[in-house]
Amino acid sequence: MKFTASLFAFAAAAASAVNGAAVTVIVPSTTLAAATATVTIAASSLVASAAPAAGGSQSQSTFTGEGTYYSPGLGACGETNTAQDLIAAINKDQYGNSDNPNDAAVCGKCALVKNQDGTKSVKVRITDRCPVCKQGDLDLSPAAFQQLDSLSAGRIPIQWSFVDC
Repeated sequence: MKFTASLFAFAAAAASAVNGAAVTVIVPSTTLAAATATVTIAASSLVASAAPAAGGSQSQSTFTGEGTYYSPGLGACGETNTAQDLIAAINKDQYGNSDNPNDAAVCGKCALVKNQDGTKSVKVRITDRCPVCKQGDLDLSPAAFQQLDSLSAGRIPIQWSFVDC
């Protein structure tokens, strides 16, 4: 079955509120072209991978992973960016699956990225997908990476969360 990002964001918020219990989401039949369906999703597998709902409040989850940098160009969200733009490519798991990658719910969302000890931060906009990144990882533009550490570091531990742009 295919679900919209807003459904996942709702389920993630509900799962977070019940501290890891399974969450049952009732989906109207107009969404699935079938009778009303009940979907049970384990909170531990959803909260970390849910994208914020389009146009709604942003998820308050904090993610951890590795920050790297890359040379931006035409990204999976359909935008062309440069090394000077404060942008990021999000890992494939959190990017999600969309029939048209340009329409992924995470495209255009913003994230506040912090270095490991939280002393440096940068706000980036998600404009691309990183196919080799693991859950929680972000591939940053050189300008964004340099707000956290020197390019010679190459790979650094990060924590980040979705924020309003």
